[in-house]
Amino acid sequence: MAARIVGIKDVVIVDDLMAQPPYQTALEFKKGSPYYLIHYTYGLDYNKSGVMLPRTVGEWHFDKRAQATPIPRNMSEPFATVNSSIVRKLIQ
Repeated sequence: MAARIVGIKDVVIVDDLMAQPPYQTALEFKKGSPYYLIHYTYGLDYNKSGVMLPRTVGEWHFDKRAQATPIPRNMSEPFATVNSSIVRKLIQ
């Protein structure tokens, strides 16, 4: 670890520091312990059944790479079948 090499001894490693939606779906990694940050890396794609579609454009789709401007505030909500509080929070 780089911190140890330069002489920093008291390093606290946080197991679940960040969520990476759509692979993490809850805002907490365990009850009462929220993620410190949301690292939005991947596109968010789902079909109407709420199934995540990695690397495929779904019937409900959002990908930051397609946005030349800030996220529009009039985006449609994900389908009710999408079981991801993180995705809903990102779109709010």
